[in-house]
Amino acid sequence: MPAGGRFVLYFPRRRAALLGNAAAAAFLGRMARGLTGGLSEDEGFLLSLFSDMGVLGEAGDIPLSAPKADPLAPCTVTLLVSTRCNLACAYCYADARPAPAAGMSAETALAGVEFAARNAVQSGAEGFGLDFHGGGEPTMNLPVMKAAVERARELARGLGLSVRFRAAVNGAFPAETAGWLAERFSGLSISMDGLPEVHDAQRPLAGGGPSSPLVLENIRRLSRAGFPLMVRMTVTEACVERLPEGVQFLLKEGVSGPILVEGAYDLGRGRGMAPDPALFAENFLAAKDLAEAAGVTVFTSSARLSRLSEHFCGAASGNFCLLPGGGVSACHEVFSEALDGALDFLTGRLDPSGAFLPRPGAFDRLAALREERMGFCEGCFARWHCAGDCLNLVLRRAGGGPPAESPRCEATRAILLAEILEKIRRSGGLFWRG
Repeated sequence: MPAGGRFVLYFPRRRAALLGNAAAAAFLGRMARGLTGGLSEDEGFLLSLFSDMGVLGEAGDIPLSAPKADPLAPCTVTLLVSTRCNLACAYCYADARPAPAAGMSAETALAGVEFAARNAVQSGAEGFGLDFHGGGEPTMNLPVMKAAVERARELARGLGLSVRFRAAVNGAFPAETAGWLAERFSGLSISMDGLPEVHDAQRPLAGGGPSSPLVLENIRRLSRAGFPLMVRMTVTEACVERLPEGVQFLLKEGVSGPILVEGAYDLGRGRGMAPDPALFAENFLAAKDLAEAAGVTVFTSSARLSRLSEHFCGAASGNFCLLPGGGVSACHEVFSEALDGALDFLTGRLDPSGAFLPRPGAFDRLAALREERMGFCEGCFARWHCAGDCLNLVLRRAGGGPPAESPRCEATRAILLAEILEKIRRSGGLFWRG
């Protein structure tokens, strides 16, 4: 990859990179085509260096990671318990509103709980898990959340299993709800878009007014208790240049867990609100440096240098997201069977008896869609790190057509290239081997 008049020669499956000139890049290209005869002195040096770095030969590639869940009998079930929301976020991918909206019944939730526990017993797993997500705010259906959690704890005790609970929430709930979550859950993701004025412009209460005071108080409360909290920041074109300030503010508020930074999705109310990719990359990297100095991790989902995978998430290989009406989706963001493109991710139904009835061909279709996307990414140095990006975003962007480049691709490559160059710099300025 070109980088400031030089080239980065990158070997992602070996976690290695070398800073060279155009001649070195051309030599590497000839090597890839098997043309290694008649080497010059400089080329001989490069060949020796490549050998010392351990990047030659077919053996030695780091294995690609892959989800291990059985999509027909998962031990973790995600309950999409509500499509209602008490906020009116400007960029909401789900276009969620206070009402009317679908809410999961206790009967459906308990069927999902018992399905996960039964799968754990039958597979010999040590435990099972419940995640709460949705096209709305899970705590808007708090009675069903509580019923599901208590039933799961009861089953775990009776069956000698462990159980863990996680949720993605908006943080705009009473102190009593925060206390219950802290007592029962092992992980939470709370959305807070950095500076209060930015957050309140983007995530106001549904009835009007700021939501940041309530969200910040819950973040402080959970952080003081040492709860393992992740904060999610969504960045729009309007606020992208304030991203570093926003991260600095969260650090001053005591956030010590990871901070996930995502550009607004081009879905729902977020259409047209995504940040410029170059500005996003620049400001993300500045925010990441600030957080790193404080010992806090800042990351974005499509640009993780530590990841080597063909799977961005479990959408094509194991997610089991139970919809309010009993349908099952492979994607957390496909929360309704009525959504455009939902059929790509609907894998079946969980009937009232707790039996999973898969939709014929659904899993093969998802696997083929993922493989098509990864084939499109052939030749991109970021391929194994972004893992093809979010399949739902990719498919909605394509609109039924073939895979295509997106602004997220540009931002992903810019971030990863900067991180590789920093690895090289910290390793002496010539090469890096992770």
